[in-house]
Amino acid sequence: MKVLVITRPPNAVWDAIKSLRSIVACLVDWSADLDSVQGRVQDAINDFQPDLILTYRCPYILPGSIYTKTRYGAYNIHPAMLPKYPGLNPWPEIMRDKDMINGVTLHRIDNHIDAGEIVAQRSYSIRGMNCNEARVAADKIASNMVIRFFSTFQHTKEGNCK
Repeated sequence: MKVLVITRPPNAVWDAIKSLRSIVACLVDWSADLDSVQGRVQDAINDFQPDLILTYRCPYILPGSIYTKTRYGAYNIHPAMLPKYPGLNPWPEIMRDKDMINGVTLHRIDNHIDAGEIVAQRSYSIRGMNCNEARVAADKIASNMVIRFFSTFQHTKEGNCK
């Protein structure tokens, strides 16, 4: 399976994807130039022809002209429980609310931000954690979630990313 990953490495999700034998991954690192992300994603879709798109820690909203172009669609890993904490950066609100439980959500991307079909969700205690510690815990949970998610696809490795 060919997966286009839009993220800012390093992070545990990108590391997990690279470790999967059944996945050929192509990275679009948005950190270099956020303004050119749409063009770089479109080029990667044209050149790499991914089966699926995955976003993680990505401040860029994919337009329908992009997320509908792949065989299996596009998915986002959100570092909080949806629908409770949508949005680009839910951490300030989570910490302000003094929630003791947070979570990670894997959902399908659709035309509403953070509102697509939830594919997987896992909660965890953040009692006694500061924001950075909670983010690290979310990153580990997200990487395990990705491994489980891709294990549901029965494909062999094919080709190389350009």
